[in-house]
Amino acid sequence: KKQIMKPKGAYLGKEESFQISAMSVVRNIVREAEHDPRCAMHIPNGGARDVVTGSKMKSAGVVRGYPDIMIFAREGVPPINRRKSHIIPRCGLAIELKVWPNKPNKEQEQVHELLRAAGWRVVTCWSLDAIIEECNRYINGEWMR
Repeated sequence: KKQIMKPKGAYLGKEESFQISAMSVVRNIVREAEHDPRCAMHIPNGGARDVVTGSKMKSAGVVRGYPDIMIFAREGVPPINRRKSHIIPRCGLAIELKVWPNKPNKEQEQVHELLRAAGWRVVTCWSLDAIIEECNRYINGEWMR
């Protein structure tokens, strides 16, 4: 089984607090890049819910496994697919938030792959520093270099 080393600055508190701090940071980065901050949003899939509420949410279209934050903005430069036979433009950045020592479950990993195949950059972050780095890399196209 693949072991993950504790990332530097990993968040150790409650995921809800991490989520609130993360959204503040993400919206500031998006705003500074001159995108509308409304293009960054939280996907409210997590949290404990009773059976009735969970059923209503599922019927309304909520799908388990989606990343916590999705940024609907094209990246800074057009990417080239590793296969190099065709170009897949990245249409957004999806961020899965995890407090240490949690990691994405199988369902989340499957949705992450689905999003990657659709042209999304998908990352898992355990710290605010990682979120800042990934957002800046995406918005400025630096992950390509």
